[in-house]
Amino acid sequence: MITPTQEEMENFFSYIILGLIAIISLIFFFLSLYIKYIKKEDSALTTTFSRTIFIMITMATSSMIAIRFYKIDYILIWQKTISSITSFITSAKEVIISIIFILISLVIAKKVREKNKKKNEKFLDELQKIEQKDATKTSEIKEKIEKIKALKQKNNRLAQKNQKQIRQAIKKAKIKIQSIKDKEKQRNEQEGLKQWQERERQEQIKELVEHFDKRKTSESLEGWAKDLEPSVIKEAKKQYKAIIEERQRQEEMQKKAESFVLEHKAYPTNYSEMEWQEQEKYDQAMKKLKKGKLQPTPENKPTLETEKLEPKNNDLFKENLYHASSLTEEQKEILLRNGYRRKPFITLSGASGNNLIIKHDQTNESDYHFCMKHLFREIDFPNSKIEHGNGEFRADVAFIYPEGKIAVEIETGANKEKQVQMKVKWLNNNFDYWVFVCSRDNKKIYKEYVDNEKSFCLTLLEASQKVDELIQQLTNSPQ
Repeated sequence: MITPTQEEMENFFSYIILGLIAIISLIFFFLSLYIKYIKKEDSALTTTFSRTIFIMITMATSSMIAIRFYKIDYILIWQKTISSITSFITSAKEVIISIIFILISLVIAKKVREKNKKKNEKFLDELQKIEQKDATKTSEIKEKIEKIKALKQKNNRLAQKNQKQIRQAIKKAKIKIQSIKDKEKQRNEQEGLKQWQERERQEQIKELVEHFDKRKTSESLEGWAKDLEPSVIKEAKKQYKAIIEERQRQEEMQKKAESFVLEHKAYPTNYSEMEWQEQEKYDQAMKKLKKGKLQPTPENKPTLETEKLEPKNNDLFKENLYHASSLTEEQKEILLRNGYRRKPFITLSGASGNNLIIKHDQTNESDYHFCMKHLFREIDFPNSKIEHGNGEFRADVAFIYPEGKIAVEIETGANKEKQVQMKVKWLNNNFDYWVFVCSRDNKKIYKEYVDNEKSFCLTLLEASQKVDELIQQLTNSPQ
């Protein structure tokens, strides 16, 4: 067995140590390239100085191995130099120092890398906070872009590393600005279209009102207006009706003021309580009187209590309720000057637009109850009576025939339970049929008093139909 000499052993260990140093240095060189160009991060390993040292160490150790292995005979000075370097490296002390140096370098490199990583994370957090901040206005989004640019300028090295994220953040902000501008433009266009359509609609209404005023009616249309929207026609009719009513009101105030001033040559005692428009009519009447321009006419002539109507109009006072559509303008004026008043009301079907002229001054009866009695009476006018009965109880409306009697009671919920019970007993004893007319809510109260054979509790429309039916049933004749 051959035993290696001490020199051979020293050479063997020298080769191993030099080889390890060369390999480790080469590994660090490629690691620095990976960090620099693949991961795109900066650390102590990625500097030009570090990469140069790694290559130099690798080349130096490789050369030393080759010199020892092949025993190349160079010039004496180079042999001495290489021999000195080899002796230094192969000594245990120097090798240990070299290893420690390498380990310390690794630790420092790791710390630097972690520090750079934290800085990068902090930079990205700040960028994300700016991105996530709520911004609904263009000015707010522009402010976000300025903050991103300020962050980029403050941390130029990190900005270079994360320039892709910065570009994306700025791009998103600009896209949002454009989206807001597009929506605002669309909204403005829609608003402009709506305003134009509304102006067109108002012009159509105005033109149609003028047409109604010219023809003195809102019940007919010329060819140009037949294709207008129903809402336009409805609004025009409503406005025309308001104009006519206002004209009538103004005319009535004027006539009333002139009549009073002609009769009294003074202002009324309640002048200060009047509306300014009515006061203006009295002022105009007084000015005309002082100038001698206010003369008696059939319209403003004062009417004395003893001479209210001409003989030909005496029949107007026989009824306390009229439909305005059945009277002439002259008859309306006569009634309105003699205690009657206008009353917009509903029909028996519940529809609005039933314009009445009534004389009703009783404070213990509502206009509703008063008007309903007269409207039910009109179902069969010749054979009906209002407030029919004797003594304590009276039917609001009674239809009287040779074959029997029918009563109609307009109930508003004002009567007490005991009064209702007594009234029901009286109705059962004096009429063949009778009907309670009440609202849907009041039906809950009054339905317990009827049997739905001789007596009934119905809403307005149901009651008017039932009365027609009962009249036909009782008289055996169609209405």
